[in-house]
Amino acid sequence: MHIRDDLHIPKYRQLYDILMHNIEKEGLKEGDRIPSEPTLIQTYGVSRNTVRQAIDLLVQEGVVYRIQGKGTFYKGKGRGSEKKPYLVGVITPLTKKYIYPSILQGIEDCAYERRYSLILGNSGGDTEKEWHLLQNMLQRGIEGLIIEPAMSAHLKSNTRLLTALERLSIPVVFMDCYYEDLPFSFVTPDDVEGGRLAASYLMNWGHRRVGIVYKKDVVPGVLRLQGFREVVRSRGGELREEWVWGFTEAEDQPGMDPARKLVAAFLSLPPERRPTALFFYNDLCAIQGLQEIRKAGLSVPGDVSILGFDDSEYAHYAEIPLTSLVHPKEELGRKAADLLFEAIDSGDRSPRVVKLVPGIVERESMGSPSR
Repeated sequence: MHIRDDLHIPKYRQLYDILMHNIEKEGLKEGDRIPSEPTLIQTYGVSRNTVRQAIDLLVQEGVVYRIQGKGTFYKGKGRGSEKKPYLVGVITPLTKKYIYPSILQGIEDCAYERRYSLILGNSGGDTEKEWHLLQNMLQRGIEGLIIEPAMSAHLKSNTRLLTALERLSIPVVFMDCYYEDLPFSFVTPDDVEGGRLAASYLMNWGHRRVGIVYKKDVVPGVLRLQGFREVVRSRGGELREEWVWGFTEAEDQPGMDPARKLVAAFLSLPPERRPTALFFYNDLCAIQGLQEIRKAGLSVPGDVSILGFDDSEYAHYAEIPLTSLVHPKEELGRKAADLLFEAIDSGDRSPRVVKLVPGIVERESMGSPSR
């Protein structure tokens, strides 16, 4: 067995697996010495730090013990040499639809590489269901939690959830939201920057009158509006309050199509009072808007340009393929899992923040304003 450079598995984890294999294969007995650090470095061509990380993990799991100045020794099967099974919970508003399979794929890939098992929970954006999922996972003995909270824009008012999480002895990583003053780790797209990028992109196309359709009770929606408004104002554009249309998590359920109703408000305005471009909270909303606009006999992008968010598969296959900001789906999941597993392995609960900057994929729903 050897260390491979072409795997996503960290080298210390590969060395850990090799050492566990060798312990079983060679039939070590309690008190037998394992190879020294210099021997492992030379044998496997890895750094001293890699060797120490692998041995530290064996020590944490009760497989070996160190004696200062003498070496590292096998504890024996009677004293806890079996690898501790790590179980972590993941709670998201969805699990099987839209961008969530990609996010979960990132988490699952990382979990497989790091030898963790997952319990998945779908809250449906409902805080009560979210609470019961959490209680169930805690009863099953999870050792860490990744959560995208329901109605995240109102997270601070969900004192029951926050109090419970703050009292836990396990690490918690939040996805797709960020609160500077909460004592947790966060992994999120930089949604303020996403809003800025959207506004700059529309205005670079020549659009001065722009509108936005956003989800108003989740952090990404609120922050995107903030960044969007900031750039429109700084560049002398126009974003009237009647061009800011918001919907809630409760309205964003299967069959409700909230963007259709909001675009109806856009269409009810006289042509001279309409914005020439619309930025939508996600690609699903953008497609609803696209369909309503075309149903009204208007052209996209001739009469109005449309910009989505997430670069989902829906953007590719829309009747007019959507220009869309890129949501770092799998990377988001992988980063969240990395933070959680590192916290569990190291015992370091210090909050960390990772913000992922979105990009734009250009397709056919954008054009210069016709008026």
